[in-house]
Amino acid sequence: LDMNYKRRLREMHEELAAMETYLLQKDNPATKGLIRDIRVAKDYLRYTEESGQAIPLTQEEQAD
Repeated sequence: LDMNYKRRLREMHEELAAMETYLLQKDNPATKGLIRDIRVAKDYLRYTEESGQAIPLTQEEQAD
């Protein structure tokens, strides 16, 4: 992965972490699914950055 791509991955991870923190502070049961999705996205970004390769998306994920 080139440096610009890695930088963008870190930026996206930071943005997701900020959203997660915000939603956790609201303590709203309606956001539990969104928080779970944010955590999955952060894991995906972390894996992509550390491994240098993206996890292949499922057909369902590609449809989203």
